[in-house]
Amino acid sequence: MALALIKEFSLSRDGLMTINFKSNVRNLEQDIRRKQINEVIKSLRKQGTGRRQNTTEDIGETYQVSNSDPKFDLDEKVTLDEILEALPVARLQNILRTININFRPDMRKGQLVQILKTSIQQNNQRMAYIRQMYGEYLSELRRNRQRSQRDVNSTLLISNFYKYKRSDFDGMSFKEILKSLFDLDDHLIFVANRVLKGKELPITRTLSITNTLPNLRNYTTREEMEDYLEKASIKHDRILKANCHLVLELLFSPRKPFYIDDKKYTILRYHQENGPTQDPEQGLEIPTVGPNSVYSIYPVEIYLELSELPPDKITDRDIQKSSCHIRTEKMRKNWFDIWNPSPPDGANPDNVFERNHRKTLKRKRVRGGNKYKTTKKYKKPHGGH
Repeated sequence: MALALIKEFSLSRDGLMTINFKSNVRNLEQDIRRKQINEVIKSLRKQGTGRRQNTTEDIGETYQVSNSDPKFDLDEKVTLDEILEALPVARLQNILRTININFRPDMRKGQLVQILKTSIQQNNQRMAYIRQMYGEYLSELRRNRQRSQRDVNSTLLISNFYKYKRSDFDGMSFKEILKSLFDLDDHLIFVANRVLKGKELPITRTLSITNTLPNLRNYTTREEMEDYLEKASIKHDRILKANCHLVLELLFSPRKPFYIDDKKYTILRYHQENGPTQDPEQGLEIPTVGPNSVYSIYPVEIYLELSELPPDKITDRDIQKSSCHIRTEKMRKNWFDIWNPSPPDGANPDNVFERNHRKTLKRKRVRGGNKYKTTKKYKKPHGGH
């Protein structure tokens, strides 16, 4: 019973952060249609006609590692010889089939490599495709190395046992920071060598469970055990949240890159929207089933204001205007929540908060096979921040 009980609390789990983001890069036609439907629903409610429907808010989208670096799993410095040596025979055969190069099924790896090298000499554009296939192969290897079924591209590994300092990340490239967040091996090395300075082995969920079991022998009832485990878990919850906030600052600080649909933007400012940060007992998820059932999860909601300008063209005034706008929207949201409290039955509220975007960027879309990449900017007509 004690072991099963321990697993219900965060002290027996590793930390994880998930991010859902909204930005000023918009699917404008979807926004307009959603708002139109909301107005129809609210009108029908006022009239007391029609079946009850829920209004729909801007749900945002899941942050992926590719939002920060589309080539996260690809080393641009790796040579063609190193790529072809790393790829297994089956991958080499698939590449040859895709680029319509004939080969015999009984060919050895060295023969396949030579055919590929010759094909690249004939058409250098094939090199980009081979690098892409190599990146996908590395991503697959990274997924296979995990000890759980978590999504390795959208869940960030964050320690809930050791509190980070900003200096722990000193000297790390942006790609190295990302690897410490998304790759299990790199995360373990980061905690051992940078956070703990190589002085001790990191405690993980398995060691934590082993160390906690003897302490429960001091208690006789389930209620006493739960009280002890809950109080002991608060420390881990605080560490997880503090580390998550530091990581958010590293990922989304002004002038950092951000990618949507492979288009590169520059971050002006981010704002965390999922409630106060000083309450460690709130806002955490402890799933008992599913791929993340061995993790304590801090789900984060953020708003990003992005610019199409490159970082060196972003001025301090641009960042300040963005900050002023975000503060104004935060105040609007606070007043909205006061005047539109959630229904007591937990149902969807009658109205949803609609953010004003200081500078809306039109998201590219595919229509009839043609990609529209031109971005039209919309400014608020009343001016100001």
